[in-house]
Amino acid sequence: MAASILSARRRTGSMGRMKKFVFRRDDADLPGGLDPLGGAGALFETGERVSITERLVRDVQRPGSQLAVLRAEGCALERVQLAGGELGALVMKDVRLVGCDLANVKAHRMTLLRVEFVDCRLKGLSSRSIDWRDVL
Repeated sequence: MAASILSARRRTGSMGRMKKFVFRRDDADLPGGLDPLGGAGALFETGERVSITERLVRDVQRPGSQLAVLRAEGCALERVQLAGGELGALVMKDVRLVGCDLANVKAHRMTLLRVEFVDCRLKGLSSRSIDWRDVL
């Protein structure tokens, strides 16, 4: 036990108190009063590139969707279901997802920056290349 205390003190760089770790993350930078995106479900049927900027997307049910790119920036997604889908790339920046289902979604590349998942299903979400920063 004395050896572990000594090594802990050495890691702090002093023989005094151990340094306290403080968790810090940047919140999603969402604009206030997002406008709802009408006909959002049709966007997910194209199979091509879907890009959404500063919008509120609600109640989209597209399980098994196949998209080349899904890009969202400054958005809120509520009750969006893409379970079992396949994506070439998933790119999200400053996005909040609430009650979404992304279970078993496979993405070739995934980049998430300041993204919040609230009450979302993510089991089986996978990617070959992942870059996540400030994800909660």
